[in-house]
Amino acid sequence: MGEHSFPDGGPWSPLWRHPWSDDGLITGKFLPPNVTAAIQPMDQGVISTTKRHYRSELLKNFIHEVITLPNVWEQYSLLDAVYGISVAWTK
Repeated sequence: MGEHSFPDGGPWSPLWRHPWSDDGLITGKFLPPNVTAAIQPMDQGVISTTKRHYRSELLKNFIHEVITLPNVWEQYSLLDAVYGISVAWTK
């Protein structure tokens, strides 16, 4: 049903002798060293760029709303955070 790949060097490598579930529906495959960046595009700067855009949008919203610093986090909601991440991701 499911298959997961595990890059070598993680904490699971020496601990997992049998990388599959008891029912056999989920299996794991260990990958050779140095393939992590090739298979994980998040290691290529996507996360840092998204964080930078998110912080920029957050600051713009605070300046636009003219919110005083003590009231910033009282008025900021989880929905605002999710929306901000969505805007940052699309940039």
